[in-house]
Amino acid sequence: MIGQITDRVWVDAGTSGHGFKLAPVLGDHVAGLLAGEQPAPGLAAFSPGRFTAGDPLTAGFGTARILG
Repeated sequence: MIGQITDRVWVDAGTSGHGFKLAPVLGDHVAGLLAGEQPAPGLAAFSPGRFTAGDPLTAGFGTARILG
């Protein structure tokens, strides 16, 4: 999840082992969100709002799918 959860609460979590490698670019992305920028198209799918919108991720491998 990458984005705003509630007023004044933002999250960048669930990146597993890749989080360490991606931390610089994800930090820049979150800083942009805090500054009012629109999410990058490739990262918009990871918005926490997708759960309430009923918009799960469709990525996966074979028959395995990413939850949420």
